[in-house]
Amino acid sequence: MSTESSPYAAMSPSGSLLAAMGNRDFLLLFIGQLFSQIGDQFLFIAALSLINHFTASPLALSGLALAISIPQLIFGLLGGVLVDRFDRKRLLIVSDVLRALVILPVVLVNQRSHLWMLYPAAAGLATVGTAFYPARNAIIPNIVSPKLLLSANTLIQVSYILALILGATLAGFAVRLWGAGAAVWFDSGTFLLSAALIAFMHISHNSLSEAHESARTVRAQLAQGLRYVFGSQLLLRVLAITAIAALGIGAIQILGLNFLSQRLNVAEQGFGMTMAMVGVGVALGGALVQRLATRLPANQVVGACLAGVGAAIIAFALAPNFGLVLVAAAGIGLCLVVARAGLATLTQQLVPDVVRGRVESAVNMMVSVSTAAAQGLSGLLGDPHFLGVQGVFVGAGVITLAAGVSAIYALRGVVQAVMRRM
Repeated sequence: MSTESSPYAAMSPSGSLLAAMGNRDFLLLFIGQLFSQIGDQFLFIAALSLINHFTASPLALSGLALAISIPQLIFGLLGGVLVDRFDRKRLLIVSDVLRALVILPVVLVNQRSHLWMLYPAAAGLATVGTAFYPARNAIIPNIVSPKLLLSANTLIQVSYILALILGATLAGFAVRLWGAGAAVWFDSGTFLLSAALIAFMHISHNSLSEAHESARTVRAQLAQGLRYVFGSQLLLRVLAITAIAALGIGAIQILGLNFLSQRLNVAEQGFGMTMAMVGVGVALGGALVQRLATRLPANQVVGACLAGVGAAIIAFALAPNFGLVLVAAAGIGLCLVVARAGLATLTQQLVPDVVRGRVESAVNMMVSVSTAAAQGLSGLLGDPHFLGVQGVFVGAGVITLAAGVSAIYALRGVVQAVMRRM
């Protein structure tokens, strides 16, 4: 297929990552998200440290995953109604401030009987996130030009994965030196930084910013959003593939340190190097995504890269030495950032602004629940009496590889629909 038949054909090579970073409003959003997501990793490592210190039960980890995923199931689509109904800039700022406050009780956890505090804090963070992340994704097409949309989405994905790497690495040192409480205070501060940066952004008002409508109208808007999501087979395909794309990284995040320690005896230092190589892959993927997208149809780019993630996860699990683990980690980062950026861009191009908040909330719900489920199930199935850590990685890789192959065909209709809208 020629570049003229690709939905990304309008995105010229000048629509590069640097050009997107040159957009003042997007730069503010990117910086805030990078620091905020690094802070989230500090909180996550702090929670894991507290759980591992006070109890060896895998149920404690599974409970944390449930505390994150259940609010997504209950409030996920309602958050999208808020995004389409209220001023998105104010919603983003309020959400960040609330998240800065809701995690502070974790500072008080200093003995086993206090561990319960982790779960309402995690649930509160996830609940507020059901409004924040859809609003963040919904404003991106409003603050960047169409030719920069793919680059902007790539950078958002880069910010998440870089935060995963930097946050996990730095948080380990911070928790060891200053304790879990310091990590919680840091995360709270990053939410406030994000709120301050968003306050300086210029974001146009969305068309349904009506704060005084009745509960009946809220239910009607929620029902409308559900009808839109479930009434579009093309959108459901994108959502399903997006959810599967979150499986592998969730498993590695939970079990990677355990795997490297038991199989290759490299422990914390090796895990840090592995995550750094994921970052190298992310940087390479970010540099390549625009070039790929302007030369190949989006369904082929997303499908091939998602299949590449699956193959790299399998290689990671079966690697006989640490050098090949590092190569596989770089492959995961490279392919993952391209696949996720492509999926996000297709979603934004497929969906009109008037329902974008509700659709983005469905995307966020699928990704969050998928990641939390992968983490929870990995903690349970990674037990030697079940699949074991290596078995979990191989299983996640096979599922992701199969989803990538399927995506090449499943997303073909999505690409055609986007072409008709352009």
